[in-house]
Amino acid sequence: YSPNYPITIERTAEDRATAVYTASDDQPAGDFDLYWGVADEAIGLDLLSYKPAGEDGFFVLLAAPGVAATDEVVARDIVVVLDVSGSMRGPKMEQAVDAVRYIVENLNAEDRFNLITFSTGVSLWESDLQPA
Repeated sequence: YSPNYPITIERTAEDRATAVYTASDDQPAGDFDLYWGVADEAIGLDLLSYKPAGEDGFFVLLAAPGVAATDEVVARDIVVVLDVSGSMRGPKMEQAVDAVRYIVENLNAEDRFNLITFSTGVSLWESDLQPA
């Protein structure tokens, strides 16, 4: 939050943000004030107050709910069906094999996997889903 300049907040990661101020040709009217809060509580509270000399002051209370981090990864059952017929020769087959390799390399420990290939008949890699 900046009380004296318009800013845009860009979240670059779950735990990272960038405050962006785009200046025009005008000279800045004063210091650039930037406020931020960090909290591990269920609700983050920040109170900002300002009272110029000889004037009434004001305040802003910012309340934000916490974001619950979840470590739970849902297990997936993945069955890849791959055409291995003659029409897949060359670059098509290379791309398909690369795609299957990518899937297998990015399985989580809890995932299960199987492969079905077909051409003039159907073949099953394993009779049951296999752990990653």
